[in-house]
Amino acid sequence: MMKQNKQAKNKIIQADVKRNYTTELAGKRDDKKIKRTSNQTSEKITTLDKFKLFLGLVVLGLGIWGYYHFNGSNLLSSNTNSLLSYLCPILGVFVFLSIVIYGCSFGRDIINYIKEATTELRKVVWPDRKTTTRMTMLVMFFVFILALFMWISDAFIQWVLYDIILRR
Repeated sequence: MMKQNKQAKNKIIQADVKRNYTTELAGKRDDKKIKRTSNQTSEKITTLDKFKLFLGLVVLGLGIWGYYHFNGSNLLSSNTNSLLSYLCPILGVFVFLSIVIYGCSFGRDIINYIKEATTELRKVVWPDRKTTTRMTMLVMFFVFILALFMWISDAFIQWVLYDIILRR
């Protein structure tokens, strides 16, 4: 009788563990589905984003056109025009970057990526000054050795080609 009770308890425990395990797996599967769908939505570029990107490219093109238009040598050329010729591409690039970064969804993704990268950069344990100086000197030494080797190899090849083979 006691043996049967133990077996029944074991079966109940096994069934409970199995049920919890499958529930856990189902939860993990759902998490993966959620992650996949969230990645898919952020990677999709909408028509509005395409229009904003096109608008930004038009403004950038107008800035480049303004440089060549106001930089021409004609009777109207003056200091104002030359100043304007340099301001047009700068403003064009500035407006283009503003539209792309602040107006489009992938621009916001870039901003989030940069923010996450800076927080990870703060977590890095950087070496102290002494270690950094040693490693820099070691790298410079090996660069010098490699440059010396390449110079000697080049001189040897030059000597073989010009002095032995061509006899100049």
